[in-house]
Amino acid sequence: MLANVLLIRYFEGWIERVDAASVVVNGRKEAVLSLGAIQSSDEAYRIADEQLAIFADIREQITADIEPVSDANTPYVGGWAVGDTITVPDSAGTPTDERVMAITVNEDDDGYLTYAPEMHDVILAAQERFSERIKKLATGTNGPGS
Repeated sequence: MLANVLLIRYFEGWIERVDAASVVVNGRKEAVLSLGAIQSSDEAYRIADEQLAIFADIREQITADIEPVSDANTPYVGGWAVGDTITVPDSAGTPTDERVMAITVNEDDDGYLTYAPEMHDVILAAQERFSERIKKLATGTNGPGS
């Protein structure tokens, strides 16, 4: 989610923080940030600036379905794996080199495999993020002892 303007609620009221460069490029995209007990406007600005640094740019995920024609085009077999760079068309159709962040492999009823590499960020849906967080809490990964 792109956000380049934050309306911030903190202990003393509301303030606004704007990433002007991102607004010029992407237009004004607003979000609300609630900081609860933060009592200093300077601290609210500091936190807002850190959040804007994260959310002021568009995150892009590219998923490509491929049909390998040789072992060189087949992930894991002899061509490439997660972490390698492959050439794929960008959104304009121009070939560009992208790093493979993940690979999804599916098998149909006939035993035919299809591969879908994920490039750029692997962006999880809200429900997936929630599930991942619950799993980490349940296993103690993010518990107080880690």
